[in-house]
Amino acid sequence: MNQQRAFPEKHLEHEENMVMRVGRYIGYGRVMDIAQKLWSRQLVSKYGFGGGALMIGPCEAATVPCGCENQRECEWCGGCGWLTKKVRRIKDGQNE
Repeated sequence: MNQQRAFPEKHLEHEENMVMRVGRYIGYGRVMDIAQKLWSRQLVSKYGFGGGALMIGPCEAATVPCGCENQRECEWCGGCGWLTKKVRRIKDGQNE
């Protein structure tokens, strides 16, 4: 079955350009932080509880691969595949 995209390519390009302008102005990390907070507030307002919003974590350079066998079921990385170095040491039983 050939499904059409919900938005034409031009619309997606426009959205990316808008986010790029805001990200360059206030920083991409701040854009993601604000989006997470707004999403969480919306969930609480709409459903009476939060918890469904994507969490923004440390930068990529501060993480290492989790090494999990089944990323979808991993309780260490929560499915993202990345851990901080200290959490990885704890996971591996090598905490100082």
